[in-house]
Amino acid sequence: MLNREPKPSDERGSVLIIALVMIVAFTLIGATFLTLASTEGKISSNHRADVQALFVAESAAQVAYKSLAANNFQGWTHRFDGTLETANPLVPMNFPGGLVVDGPGSQGLLNEKDDGWMVWEWAPGDSGTGLTQTGLAESIRFAARRATADPMDTQFVVDVEGSVGRFVQRLQLLGYTEPVFNYALFADGPLSEFTRGEDQHISGKIHANGDMYFRPWDPRTLTIDSPSITATGRMIRTTDIFGRDLYSGSHVKIKDADGNYVEMNLGSPGTAMDSENAAWANDTPADGIDGALELWDGIVRDGTLGATRVDPPPVETIETGGWYDQRAMLKIRASDVQVDNAGTDISSSLGSAVTEKTFWNPAIGKYDTVQELDVGALIASGNYPANGLIFSEVPLRIVNADDIGGDLTIVGANTVYTKGNFNSVNKRAAAIISKGRIWHLSNAWNDSDSVTQGSINGRQASNGTTTINAALVDGQPAVSTAQYADLDGDGSPDDPSAGNAIANADHLLESWGGSRTLKKYGSIVHLQNADMADNVYNSGIDPEETPWIRNTAYSPPERDYGYDPSLSGMSGQPPFTLLTGRIYLWQELGS
Repeated sequence: MLNREPKPSDERGSVLIIALVMIVAFTLIGATFLTLASTEGKISSNHRADVQALFVAESAAQVAYKSLAANNFQGWTHRFDGTLETANPLVPMNFPGGLVVDGPGSQGLLNEKDDGWMVWEWAPGDSGTGLTQTGLAESIRFAARRATADPMDTQFVVDVEGSVGRFVQRLQLLGYTEPVFNYALFADGPLSEFTRGEDQHISGKIHANGDMYFRPWDPRTLTIDSPSITATGRMIRTTDIFGRDLYSGSHVKIKDADGNYVEMNLGSPGTAMDSENAAWANDTPADGIDGALELWDGIVRDGTLGATRVDPPPVETIETGGWYDQRAMLKIRASDVQVDNAGTDISSSLGSAVTEKTFWNPAIGKYDTVQELDVGALIASGNYPANGLIFSEVPLRIVNADDIGGDLTIVGANTVYTKGNFNSVNKRAAAIISKGRIWHLSNAWNDSDSVTQGSINGRQASNGTTTINAALVDGQPAVSTAQYADLDGDGSPDDPSAGNAIANADHLLESWGGSRTLKKYGSIVHLQNADMADNVYNSGIDPEETPWIRNTAYSPPERDYGYDPSLSGMSGQPPFTLLTGRIYLWQELGS
């Protein structure tokens, strides 16, 4: 029997059918894979946009907080109940593209809500590239309010939104404020106040947003009675901020919670009881090894032991056009002009209360032209500021100020000098705030060149005691003497042989030897936000810049420095007191 062979055409047909089936199958499978890939791509893209929206929201939170700080934590978009704030509206910080209040009526925004929030928007076609540079529309929105109706409640709430395209993320910040003058010593950076050639006693709270140096000269003793000594960086016992080591001879004694003074032992690095000691963070009572928490009962804390940053207002608060300038009822301007809060020139009615003076400052090696404010004459002129706030955009010298006439805050966008006593009679709540330095002169100071450019012995301070009762805020950095300044960042001073200045030069220009005493009671705050001269020679210096100290132009007084306990509460604060802020909760609210 013959086997029948299939026809070639039948074979080709079967193959064709199978091929068609496979093509269809692969097409379906490919479409499925393409759908899955597209879906995963969209999920990935959505996740990326969601993350970018969170980034924009976090940027909004930073802008909101800095705007609050620039308003000295006293300006708001809303009241505690969500209604619009009209009495103390928030003035937004400078931001590329500008911040707009989304109030009633059209503001030209893409997304008008008329809710009073601060808004920034960017859309394709606008200048710039946006925050994420994705090409998608972006916006930030924020609102700031007090937490409760109680004017003594220091807590605040900040709500923020960030959007990229159609994706939105929301955050909420909860924080509180306190007067910076609650601190006996405060530094927005390293603190090197404890480098002295005389015994020194400090009382009150102490904080540094950086390292804190404890290195009095041999054989001097530093004693501290404080409820809180905190530094976000390190506590350093063996070296000062100028790099000078001292491993024996001096003493630092800090009071513990039981009222006993406990030595902060000195020694070489690693042996001294500071942040470099292996036992510093030890907190095991039974092991016989005492760390900082055990020695001082939690009073002394560095960053490793939980010290956190305290945010003071930014430099814009003190500058011309800033928060203080906007509120001052007496404003001292350049070209010997004085105006009131409305901008009206009142120079003639002030009479001799404000006059221009020029003298040689031997410490900086330059002439300084100041507006001299005679407080007694100001009171007599009838132009004393009713709200207790004076602002000067030019260097200022305060004289005849034994009795300041009322609670008073004087703010300078540049250097401030005091001459003679300040607030020594009928003591009031007072503050002197300077973006640069605050120099102290006695009543014996003489402006003539023959005196200022002569020897220190020819500049004798007044006999007895010169008293300053005020909270003092300055802006120079912790290192502001020329021979230690390293502006080019090469690790070496630019001019190590500059003049005859010493490292921790006081801001004095006279010989205070003998029985002469400088008494300062209040609070000392170093904001370290001065615009220093571009070179340590102070050449070509701009009017708004602070010069470097090039010479030691004084011999030291007997120092009587102390904290004024009346500053520990709100009732004893000077007008428009400087506030600090802390965030205690930062939470994501989702989209």
